[in-house]
Amino acid sequence: MPGGRHALLVATGTYDSQALSRLRSPAGDALALAEVLEDPRIGDFEVDRVVDRPHHEVTRAVERFFLDRRRDDLLLLHLSCHGLKNDNGELHFATGDTDRRLLASTSVPARFVQRQMSQCRARSIVLLLDCCYSGAFLTGGKGDTTVHVRDELAGHGRVVLTATNRTEYAWEGERVTELGPEPSRFTGALIEGLRSGEADRDRDGLIGVQELYDYVYEELRDSGVRQRPQMWAELEHRVVVARSVLPALPHGRDRE
Repeated sequence: MPGGRHALLVATGTYDSQALSRLRSPAGDALALAEVLEDPRIGDFEVDRVVDRPHHEVTRAVERFFLDRRRDDLLLLHLSCHGLKNDNGELHFATGDTDRRLLASTSVPARFVQRQMSQCRARSIVLLLDCCYSGAFLTGGKGDTTVHVRDELAGHGRVVLTATNRTEYAWEGERVTELGPEPSRFTGALIEGLRSGEADRDRDGLIGVQELYDYVYEELRDSGVRQRPQMWAELEHRVVVARSVLPALPHGRDRE
């Protein structure tokens, strides 16, 4: 796995505004995901976490994360928070001080993230979005239930995996309203696939981003939740997210 491997995990579960419900999973998800990504046997990433911080600290961390990277670096950005749309349908990521009436000045616009990725020299960027897309509940919303992640965040050299692309909850454990420390279904599946090695579908010893998506999709489908992860990719080469802790099979499972 040549080049640097860097990850930034942004998690916001506690909000100043009473209009944004508390999320139980983000902080714990970020910690558990950091553990598997940092593990030299698995992800071997350098990991930074930004937890429950205001928008200016999050935007600063995101800009710094994409700055001065090398072409062969692999960058992974994980966002776990509320996802909100303004009246024009533009996606924003909520932070600790987000005011739903002032999204442009108190949240992290998806367009801001897109610009940082576009200006980055790294050829391989993986973006993981674990958000509740509650845009249809905005005052004056136009009723468009689709979050146009492909339009706003996809691009050359990128992989985007989302917990959902509809106006529906990114489920946290068994019930959305519980506040106990339990991982979200999406990030929990990511963590388990990496930690166990089960996401290495062809058993070649490496977990590619497509394999990881397939594992997560099937786990959520089989769990029965009304949530279907989405994936967009435009890459020059296979992106290996992690090594597998399972022993590799000769020539991979699909060539036996």
